[in-house]
This record gives sequence, C-alpha cells and structure tokens, in this order.
Amino acid sequence: MKIASLVAIAGVLRDADVRYLIVGGLAVAAHGYGRVTFDLDLVLQMQPENLRRAIAALESLGYRPTAPVPAAHFADARMRENWIREKNMVVFQMQSPRHAETPIDLFVTEPFDFDQEHEAALIGEIEPGLSACFNRMTNMSDERLAAQEAAWAEHNLSQLRYFRSLSLRARLEAVAGMADVIRHFQAMRASGGFQQSPPCRTTPSDPG
Repeated sequence: MKIASLVAIAGVLRDADVRYLIVGGLAVAAHGYGRVTFDLDLVLQMQPENLRRAIAALESLGYRPTAPVPAAHFADARMRENWIREKNMVVFQMQSPRHAETPIDLFVTEPFDFDQEHEAALIGEIEPGLSACFNRMTNMSDERLAAQEAAWAEHNLSQLRYFRSLSLRARLEAVAGMADVIRHFQAMRASGGFQQSPPCRTTPSDPG
C-alpha cells in the first residue's frame, strides 16, 4: 500500500464521478486505528453505469483482474451472480504493474445499504483538493458482527495468501508503505483533514 497509489485511485474515481466507499483495513486506519493492510478494499454502488465508470477509471491506471476474465464483466450483474454461486466469490481482485504495492479488491455485492453508508461516510482530504470516502465505524449487534466476520473470512485469507506470495523485499516495501499511510492519516486527523459530515462528496457541491 502506498499513499501515492491511494491518491491516484481516488483521483480517477473522482474524475469519473464514481460512487464508492473505502472499507476494510484502510477505513479502520482512517478512523485512527493502526491496522495493517496490504490492499485497497472498495465497495462500489452496484449500478451498471457506476460500475462501468469505475472499471474504466481503474483500467486507466493499469489495473487488470487477477482472474482470466475481462474487467468489463464486473459490471454485469449476471456474471457477478455466477461468480458468487459457483466460486463463492467475495471480492473481485485487480492488480496494476504501475501500482504493484496497492492491489484492489472490489466487493461483488453491496454488503450494506450503500446509500445510507455513503451519506454517513468519513470524508478524508488525502491531498489538497482531493477527498476520499471511507466507511464509517458503527456499533453492530453481536449477530451482525458475526455475519460480517464470516463474510470477511475468505477475503482475509486471500490477502494473507497475496502477502505470502511476495518476495521478502516486496513484503518489506508493503509494510513500509502502509506505515507511511498510517502516519499520513495521523497527520490528517491532527490537522482536521477528516470530517464526519454527510453526504460524502469527492467534488465541490454545485452552488446552483
């Protein structure tokens, strides 16, 4: 994970007017907890046009699926349903040689009410003039927490397998990069760079 890659990804998603939320370990870090993660977990609003814009934006940064399928298939609801049914897929993984330290996992479903969570998202200005949307941290019931943990189990194993596949040098670079991200988030929090104010907007509001 590198902050420069996060900035690049947030930038192309903003420019493409993509509705998304950053979840997982990076969202936890944005809330002030030093959890280490080695990928960027994204939940996209599952509307076909939004998904097509998102995929095109990520492809512009060199991101391609790790599975032997066209990236455009992610925008097809029937394809995603097949992946879930036949492969128990939780996330659609993408990697880029230009951002090798920052693989992306796209959730194949909306694991929560997207509009509700987007309205309550944590907004982080990761660099001047560029904001990113992070999922809020909520108080959940024991039942809901258990369901969330079950959904994340395979995803976490996949992340661990990815990390183990890296060379020692790549592992050290990944850990150092995540440490830089955590320090960057700490500096943002100290300077008021995070806001918990709905709705999450990555571009200025229309004054009209």
